Amino acid sequence: MLRTVTEVPAFMALGLWFLFQVVNGLGVLGADSQAGGVAYAAHIGGFVAGCLLVKVFAGGESRQTVVAH
Repeated sequence: MLRTVTEVPAFMALGLWFLFQVVNGLGVLGADSQAGGVAYAAHIGGFVAGCLLVKVFAGGESRQTVVAH
């Protein structure tokens, strides 16, 4: 099996992760397990809360660029 490393923008990786969480969470709704969807809902809620609160937690710090040599 050939494996390669590919760079993708963060918004694409996070968008796919979010989409997978939503799809898996909806897929669990039809199952007999009642507690299975809680984990997916918690991940989605934490992601949304993090997006909304990122400016609050940043606290006015400026972004710094780190250059590796």
